[in-house]
Amino acid sequence: MKIISKIICEVGIHNESTFRVYYVYLIMCKNANIKPMTQIGFSRFIVKSFDYQVIDKKIGNVKHRLFCRTY
Repeated sequence: MKIISKIICEVGIHNESTFRVYYVYLIMCKNANIKPMTQIGFSRFIVKSFDYQVIDKKIGNVKHRLFCRTY
């Protein structure tokens, strides 16, 4: 939980690719010797705990999944 809070506060995840944010999370877990969640579990945790939603956005005919803050 501390690692995820740090990513949200310091790196920022608003309008960022879910894959890119998960990659940062994996690196931080590896550096801290913590077993990471799966990518799906990670995204679900962010959505449930931090008031974000995952949106689909097409950029040049390629679908991207982005974290978007809900207000």
